[in-house]
Amino acid sequence: MFETKELIPDKRKKRFYNILMGYWIIVPVIYFASFFLFNAGSGQSYEELLSENLGVILNILKLSINLILAYVLYATAIPERKKGGVTDTVLKLAIPQQLLTGNIVGAIFSFLAFNELTDNPLLTEEEEKAKKPIKTENKKSIIILLVVLNVVSLGVAYVSWRMN
Repeated sequence: MFETKELIPDKRKKRFYNILMGYWIIVPVIYFASFFLFNAGSGQSYEELLSENLGVILNILKLSINLILAYVLYATAIPERKKGGVTDTVLKLAIPQQLLTGNIVGAIFSFLAFNELTDNPLLTEEEEKAKKPIKTENKKSIIILLVVLNVVSLGVAYVSWRMN
């Protein structure tokens, strides 16, 4: 007589996850574009500019790390974007890395993206069919990569501290 339908809750949006990826991509692109555009007319070669200014090298290194982290988040398989998955580990290690490099906005976005991860994300059929290159089997290599990035960030923070 009465038909009961099972309620399927809407898929939880990952706003801060997407904002974080965009932030980690857009900020380096703007920096690199402005760096090359403003220095193109200076008459000084890029090699001379980089050899004279250690701060520029440190900024390029920090922003390159952000691009690597953005790629890791993008390439993570959608079923692994949950608590206990690869994304969970990436975001846990990204928070101290962002703080080490002085990127407080990146650390805040990483924390907010970590907080919006769910235990079992509801996926649509299209998302389940989508294949990304990073899966659970590669979790150890991702952790090693992130630890190396944190060590590099620690070195960058030390050199920045010594410069001031």
